[in-house]
Amino acid sequence: MHLGLELAAGEEFAYGKLLPGEIEVSGFIGGERVVPFASVTKLAAALAAMVAIEEGSLALDSGVGNFRLCIANLLSHSSGLETGNSSDPRLAKAGEVEPVFAPGTRRVYSNFGFELVAQAIEESSGIDFSTYLAEAVLEPAGARSATIDSHALGSPGTRGAAFGLLGTLADMVALVRALWAPGVVSQESLEMIRRPFLPDLPGVLPGYGRMEHNTWGLGAEVKGSKTPHWTAPSSSPATFGHFGQSGTFIWLDPELHRFAAYIGASAFGAWSRDRWPNINEEVIQTS
Repeated sequence: MHLGLELAAGEEFAYGKLLPGEIEVSGFIGGERVVPFASVTKLAAALAAMVAIEEGSLALDSGVGNFRLCIANLLSHSSGLETGNSSDPRLAKAGEVEPVFAPGTRRVYSNFGFELVAQAIEESSGIDFSTYLAEAVLEPAGARSATIDSHALGSPGTRGAAFGLLGTLADMVALVRALWAPGVVSQESLEMIRRPFLPDLPGVLPGYGRMEHNTWGLGAEVKGSKTPHWTAPSSSPATFGHFGQSGTFIWLDPELHRFAAYIGASAFGAWSRDRWPNINEEVIQTS
């Protein structure tokens, strides 16, 4: 069943059902346009980290950078590092950036943190991050067009784990499948990505403001009790995913067994806060 909601020019949308060990695409409205995933990239980076952990080259308590921040805190934005925008030259040397809070005390959304995860993967594997991501995650997932865009990373030396992927809507759907069904990583690793980690930490959800319980897993944002929120109003607290400033998002609801992937016509803004909950509610109600 296709949604009754009409898409605007430039919007692409895929949605469907989460089945045991698989996903079922109910609707796919898109083409071959390659777009920046922006922070949706972090979901792929989290998968790459879990591959390294399963291979034994990395551990959740591995320390990285000058301040030996652990992988679990970095993936869950609880390391105490500041955000760091895409043009910040310090991203190329994220390991030298001093935390502004003690690890495990605040949820501070951090691009520096994911750059450090990429650094840890490189140091532990001896493989550059973009190659590791492609071979360990993107190719096995079937994200055939997705790649790190080295020309759009802002500062030379930035690895792109926080926001560097380019890809198509089909690549986003492939990422949904990799986040739901064991294959790229085990079921245990998938549950760590989406299971709340230090769930009671307060912090600011980008674009939405301060949340008393700013819940994240080890890589994915978890809806929890956040309000307002970019997912469907009736989606479950277990809903997890990520949105990007380029106007993209992925979410999966393991309780209502629904998912969606989206490419917008323009960058995230006030329009997104109105549009996204409405279009996502259509998925919950009709797919």
